[in-house]
Amino acid sequence: MIKIEISKVKEILLFELTDNGIGIENSQSLKFQKNEHQSLGSEITKKRIQLLGELNSELSKIIIKPVNPKESKFPGTRVSFSIPYVLKTKS
Repeated sequence: MIKIEISKVKEILLFELTDNGIGIENSQSLKFQKNEHQSLGSEITKKRIQLLGELNSELSKIIIKPVNPKESKFPGTRVSFSIPYVLKTKS
C-alpha cells in the first residue's frame, strides 16, 4: 500500500508518501548482501528539492524515516518533503 498526502500551508506545499514495505534499512541491507550498485535516486531527488528551495528563497527539506521502526519485517517508510508554492499568472 502507498499513501500520498499533499497539503498547502501558507506558501509551502507539503508532500508525505507512506508505504508498508520492507523499509529503507532492510532494502539497503539486501542490496549490500547482493553486492548491487549504489542507487543515487534518493540523493539526486534531495539535491533537486534543495535547489528548488534555494531558487525560490524558501527552505525545502526531505525527511526519510521508518513508519514502524519496532516492526522488523515490514517497518514501512515515510518520505516527507516541502517545496515552495509558486503560482504564476499569465501576463
